[in-house]
Amino acid sequence: MSHRTDHLEATGPLTKILNKLRYKEIYRQGLGIILLMVFAYFAMPAQPWAAIGIIMVVIGGLIRFWAAGMVIKNKILATSGPYAWARHPLYVGNILIMFGMVVICLNWWIFLTTVLFFWFFYPPTIQYEDRKLAKLFGDEWSKWASRVPALLPRFSPYPNASDDSWELKRAVGRNGELYILLWVAASVVVALYF
Repeated sequence: MSHRTDHLEATGPLTKILNKLRYKEIYRQGLGIILLMVFAYFAMPAQPWAAIGIIMVVIGGLIRFWAAGMVIKNKILATSGPYAWARHPLYVGNILIMFGMVVICLNWWIFLTTVLFFWFFYPPTIQYEDRKLAKLFGDEWSKWASRVPALLPRFSPYPNASDDSWELKRAVGRNGELYILLWVAASVVVALYF
């Protein structure tokens, strides 16, 4: 099993498989991209809902891109930019992207699938990320985490935010955000086409 599941007790083969699915990043990201494309294929854009959904998708993509340009994973605790508003802005972006597609599709099974997807993957992923960051950054993480919520943004930015600045090469190079944005854009184009 992945190191992400070391703390979990697998009570049987099914639990072991479910834990591996939940905690491996490639499964979450891969399934998310597949779902985006499936949703796009079954979309039936209706005005004004399609426009609202597209705005949600664009905002979600921009939040992801902003967050990816701020973070230096596992080396420096990102507390500025979008990380001054929410601890997991990449996930906030994902939620906006997926539910934007739900709005574009206006389909009950797509809504249900999206809710189940987030329920299955995100609570354990957020718990894992928080444990990892607490271990890596100790008191600095504790102070930040006590003031910055996981997903629902603060009303004002974290007052002790670092002075880090956004870097394009971080977003597209190290953190590979360009590929995610291309998948999101392709999904919207497919949704509008079909």
